Amino acid sequence: MKKFYIMAFISLSFLKGTAQQFFFENFGTLTATDQEQSISSYNGFQYGPPVSYAGTAKVSGAVNSIGYGNASGFGNIHFEPSSAQYLTISGINTSGYSSDLITLSFGYFKESASDSDITLEYSTNGTNFTPVEINRLNDSGWEAVHINNIIPSVSNLTVRFTQTSGVSFRIDDLRFRTGLECPLRISTISRNCNDNTTGTDTYTAYIPFNGGGTQSYGITTSSGTIMGDNPSTQEQGVIQIVNVEEGRTLNVNIVGNLCDYGYTLAGPQCKPEQQIPFYDSFDYTADASLTNYAGWASIMNGGILKIQSGSLTHPSMPSNGNSLKLNNSGRDAYIKFTPTSSGKVFASFIFSVESLATLLAEGQSTMVNAFSESQNFDRNTLRMYVQKIGNDYKIGISSGNDAPVYSTETYSLNENQFVIVGYDFSTNNVMAWINPNVSTINDNTPPAITAVSSVTPADFGSFCVYQNVVSYMDELKIGTSLSVVTTSILANNAVSAKEFTISPNPLTGGNVLNIQSAQNGTKLVAIYDMMGKQVFTETTASGTIAPQLSTGLYMVKVTENNVSTVKKLVVN
Repeated sequence: MKKFYIMAFISLSFLKGTAQQFFFENFGTLTATDQEQSISSYNGFQYGPPVSYAGTAKVSGAVNSIGYGNASGFGNIHFEPSSAQYLTISGINTSGYSSDLITLSFGYFKESASDSDITLEYSTNGTNFTPVEINRLNDSGWEAVHINNIIPSVSNLTVRFTQTSGVSFRIDDLRFRTGLECPLRISTISRNCNDNTTGTDTYTAYIPFNGGGTQSYGITTSSGTIMGDNPSTQEQGVIQIVNVEEGRTLNVNIVGNLCDYGYTLAGPQCKPEQQIPFYDSFDYTADASLTNYAGWASIMNGGILKIQSGSLTHPSMPSNGNSLKLNNSGRDAYIKFTPTSSGKVFASFIFSVESLATLLAEGQSTMVNAFSESQNFDRNTLRMYVQKIGNDYKIGISSGNDAPVYSTETYSLNENQFVIVGYDFSTNNVMAWINPNVSTINDNTPPAITAVSSVTPADFGSFCVYQNVVSYMDELKIGTSLSVVTTSILANNAVSAKEFTISPNPLTGGNVLNIQSAQNGTKLVAIYDMMGKQVFTETTASGTIAPQLSTGLYMVKVTENNVSTVKKLVVN
């Protein structure tokens, strides 16, 4: 049921503003999986001549605009942390409007706190520029900036944004309006989970504001309960929308005289953080959704990621159970793990591409997986790509929106590759190994591909998979050393297709574990942690054991009549 919260009694029938928007540029629809594009080659701008665009900044979708009224998301202008990157937009006609009523507003992202802001200037002749002061409410993140009563009334206005410091900036939703403005200012909206469990949790949305206390506002929300501070009576504060079910999109509207803010907020998935080393063999029910298991959560709406019957095989990495299928469209997914901000972090997996149908041009590429920061899975600082080369493909890696560096070898469709990707916090290197010799690999083994990151991540705390080409993944391991992600508990074991069951799974602490098979013979049970260390062994005729395991993920190896089988066990 739609919730309605009126901060003070007021009829909303007359709450219509007199502001008129006469220029709006949202910079198109690039997404996080698209490569950045130069301003000169980009064809997604909203205006043609006489409006023109120039600059050394890039058009990007890696960090979607969010958290201010009517943020468009997707494409925006990215100013990398290097000197004097700029954007100019010329040919804007403001001549039909009075200067004292013109407002310039835009969404402004600042990567981290610093003493400097991006420089904004305007020019009436394209040569002489006048600086405009920018006042932010927050040290970092997205927020809306409004420039009032400064922009001149001319037929050929130019605005210029210039990078001024060593942090990343972004600009989106540039608009010119005329008329009186809403006094209420909304800054960056955040959403935090109230808990992170395997059950259904709730989250709270926080909406900071200032400029309140001058009129009455009505607030409506599609879910949850409105609490917190009251913009009708308080100059500044935080509106809270509490007890919203995880994953549920939240629509919020704030309406007052001259004010009509609307927000669509994607609901976070409140999943428990996985400990590393992390291992997932995708040995789940065939055709089931990946997000039903192991803390995986959806990044966006669309077709689900399904478990594929049968495992991928590779000489370097034995496998069992099922695998993960990724299509060429639909929702993507991520899993949170223990945040890592020093040393090295690696992921290994068996990978296969079935079709490159979504890559229409020779040399075109798309992202298939990425490491992301723990607090922002849109910030992919280590990405893996596939690039179309005839009927085959190359594997590439990149740092964020940097151009990928590709393998010298090409790989055939429907052939399994064993891939390791990694990041070194001490050197800012992104790395990849493809089909390495796991019997000799160590932390000093040089990678097949290396690229230097132009952006230093705060940490890595999630691993994302993307449905951009039809492909498969199996035997995912995440750890902080090459030895961890190349060690297989299945190695040197004669894994059999004979099935056995273990229950309960998940197992709670010191409870009894029951192991049953079709033969019901005497079994040798060995349990290994994710480092490959044996933590329990026992011979049982009854099939009942009490292993006394700590919370975590384990592999259970059962040997019966000289045949061994391995399955995964979760202990809560």
